[in-house]
Amino acid sequence: PWHVRPSEPLPELATLVLRTGLSDVLEPAARKILETEALPAYLQRRRWFAAKDQKIVSAKLARGDKIPGRSLEILLTELEVQLSAGRECYLLPLGISWDGDTSSALPQQLALARVRQGRRMGYLTDAFAVDAFPLGVIRALRAGAVVNVQGGEIICRPSPLLAHVELPAAPEVRRLSAEQSNSSIIVGQKIILKLLRRVMDGLNPEVEMMRHLTEAGYANSPKLLGEVALVRADGSGHSMIVAQEFVQNQGDAWQYTQNYLARFIETMGLANKDIHDEADQLSGYASFARSVGTRLADLHAVFARPNADPAFAPERADDEDAAAWGEDAAAQLSRAFDALQKIKSFSSQEAAQNASFILDNRHDLLDLIPSFAAAGKGTLRTRIHGDFHLGQVLVSTGDVYIIDFEGEPAKKLEIRRAKASPLRDVAGLLRSFDYAASVAAQAQPPSVLADTDAPLARFVADMSEQFLASYRAVAQQAAPRWVEDDAAEAALRDLFLLEKVAYELCYEAANRPDWLWIPLRGFAVIIARLLHITPRVLQDA
Repeated sequence: PWHVRPSEPLPELATLVLRTGLSDVLEPAARKILETEALPAYLQRRRWFAAKDQKIVSAKLARGDKIPGRSLEILLTELEVQLSAGRECYLLPLGISWDGDTSSALPQQLALARVRQGRRMGYLTDAFAVDAFPLGVIRALRAGAVVNVQGGEIICRPSPLLAHVELPAAPEVRRLSAEQSNSSIIVGQKIILKLLRRVMDGLNPEVEMMRHLTEAGYANSPKLLGEVALVRADGSGHSMIVAQEFVQNQGDAWQYTQNYLARFIETMGLANKDIHDEADQLSGYASFARSVGTRLADLHAVFARPNADPAFAPERADDEDAAAWGEDAAAQLSRAFDALQKIKSFSSQEAAQNASFILDNRHDLLDLIPSFAAAGKGTLRTRIHGDFHLGQVLVSTGDVYIIDFEGEPAKKLEIRRAKASPLRDVAGLLRSFDYAASVAAQAQPPSVLADTDAPLARFVADMSEQFLASYRAVAQQAAPRWVEDDAAEAALRDLFLLEKVAYELCYEAANRPDWLWIPLRGFAVIIARLLHITPRVLQDA
């Protein structure tokens, strides 16, 4: 469930006096208080605000559209945030939680201000915290409501499937805390509403991809149930809220893997265990890894089918496309090398040795890129997941479901909607196995890790092979095949693995230096395999 960490003190809140209702917060005096006193600090505390590393120059209520409801008025506001490095816009639905209406602390935790209307006191808060909000959204979707607003309309577009979803009179409302870029609410264990916080004009990949997969009959992703969108008079606009089927699950695959590895480490840390015991311990996880490979290949097979919609019609990569893949990978590698050269000290001798090994071999590595990229000529460019890792997989009753088709939220929509090689998704999952094992190892004391470091390395290798074997089994039978040659598949997989690990290195160097050792080790292992040499740290081990 959603929560605020106990260490986060609640801020002092200004009080706004309302004469007629919620719309009064858009009047000049109240708006000034919100824009100058409340919003800059408020945004920095929100997990969905992406620019925490930048200075907020100003934050404005760019628009506020009143949505009348049976039990709660809502303002769908759009925040325009001027930053030191540019401008971003965010969706913030506002509502009022009156004192005594709920026992939940969440409306206060997400409040921007206190409000008073006559004798009533309450909080102006993110409507995400108010149960009447998601229930009202679902009612509006079922009715196909259209609300006239300044410059256009807010349109509720239900999927035909929504009519078949039955909810009790007073459904349970739960909120998820795991997401960073969006906010999700589960209603009655049947529907999940996702608030698309970052406002970007154009077709949202999450909505577009889910609609396509639902219509194509792909069984292992949530079904699209509806969308709330702002459509301006000129036809432009953006998605605001997406409703999808809630899949009953036992959690995401990242946490499932962490739990599995914790038990594995506890068992394998005993001195009398050998490699046969490892195989027994990992047999259950191997089945899971194969399921992920099968479902990802099933997904790619759907995207590879001929389609009349240009946005989903597969295309053959030509020389220019293949060269661009190589140029992108080389540019990302160069950024990683530059980032490494700027680091003056590392957290361990192993990290320093791996960094030195990577830089010593950077020219030979870059020389490999053109041949890897050339293998892409003639392969299919299709829509892909675009941000695939263990956190994008739900574990559910012996199967897996693939979720979150929005792509990398920080990238522009045209990049997130672009066609690419399906092998990018494969590389993302392979790197996620390595990350999962590394994070599990990081949680162990050195005395335990000494006995489990080698088994964890074998875990990554073995589970990667299990995943790839099941992926290939489906891909090789698909019609059409997106990569018809095994050698081309291996070359593209290595190209995108290098690009991915180089991206990870840049990200960790900038955001989580304590985790930098993870991509450093992975990078060194990949280079050693490709160049047929052994990094010094592996020789020492």
